[in-house]
Amino acid sequence: MPLRSGLPREDGARGPELDADGLPQLVVAVLGGVNHGKTQLVASLCQLLATRGWAEPLEPEALDQQTCERERGLSVELSHAVIRSARRAYTLVDCPGHVEYLKNAVSGIAQADAALFVVDLESGPDEGTREHALLARHLGLEAAVVFLGHAEEVPDPEYRALVEADTRALLERCGYEDERLQVVQGSALQAALALDDDAEITRAPELRPLWRLVEALDALPGQPARVEQQEPPLMAISDFVGHPDAGLVALGRLERGALMLEQEIELFGGAGSSALRHPIRRMWSRHREVARARAGELVGVALPWLQGHRGLRRGLVLGAPDALKTTTKIAARLQTLPPELGERRYVGLHPRTNFHMFIRTSEVNVTIARPAPGFVRTGTAHRCVLELARPLVVAPGWPLVLRDATRTIALGSPIDDA
Repeated sequence: MPLRSGLPREDGARGPELDADGLPQLVVAVLGGVNHGKTQLVASLCQLLATRGWAEPLEPEALDQQTCERERGLSVELSHAVIRSARRAYTLVDCPGHVEYLKNAVSGIAQADAALFVVDLESGPDEGTREHALLARHLGLEAAVVFLGHAEEVPDPEYRALVEADTRALLERCGYEDERLQVVQGSALQAALALDDDAEITRAPELRPLWRLVEALDALPGQPARVEQQEPPLMAISDFVGHPDAGLVALGRLERGALMLEQEIELFGGAGSSALRHPIRRMWSRHREVARARAGELVGVALPWLQGHRGLRRGLVLGAPDALKTTTKIAARLQTLPPELGERRYVGLHPRTNFHMFIRTSEVNVTIARPAPGFVRTGTAHRCVLELARPLVVAPGWPLVLRDATRTIALGSPIDDA
């Protein structure tokens, strides 16, 4: 069973996150390259904060639960850890770093308010760091914190300073303001080992970087104020999972409005002509069953009436009945990546060439219909029409990402084709 904050716990317990009631909420995407230590950092933070009753102690294996994840030593699916500090409650979304699972990372970014970039001090920022930073900034994560891990492998302070400077420069090229970035150096593994010892944990020097990281997270700006009553609900589905007690559960982040029990909802973008609608019977947030979910929360909605439906996929949108429309063609404004980010001087935007488009939690194949710019210089803006392989809910202004088989080539957003 995946570890997701919108899922009910199988044992029925409410867990230490109960103490977070009333605290402001923040969802943080944990991003970075392969084997840079993201999962270990999340687990070490959980173990540290569990000493104060502010989290459930987790081992890295509890986050990487699939057999293939453990065999390959890398994250494939998203995992969520619920923690809190004295000031705020957090949901940490552990995102996979491998380029093959970028669509999962994009779904994690789409759920988040801020980013926590994890960089290995020994190897420095890599292509995975660049891709994650570029996508996170374009998809709306303006606030970020950086953790430079594996410090035990790099005792040279000059080399550490060089890696920090390189990381800051990369994030600045991706759109982050350098003066607002807080950078913490430390070792998540050494912190976990210190927590396993019988020594006085409050005095262990290995834990100080993690406490500084918690302080840096507390310094991030909070979620924007939301007016629930004036907006209909909208939630992009990040996954469908089965639960032995609840049946099929749709997971996602409620972007606007509110959801309540017995409220009728509809799923948009599914296959078939019949409407996928039904009242909400059960709902969860932060592993707890709730009667009402607010905008900004990660939510699980039980949909047992759709068990076995062939049209269910990530990227469907949950909303009020008849409130949303799908489309297979959109007008978009695209900005190709400059050479310092895309590592190319020209890219091909040819007609009928397949690209991967990411928008919200959706990944869909698209082709350029008109006009087809052909070979263009990188760093230039273009307006064109994209044909989608399947119907999606798309709204003007939603950030989209266009990729070829290997890398991101353009960022943009849908526009009104008036």
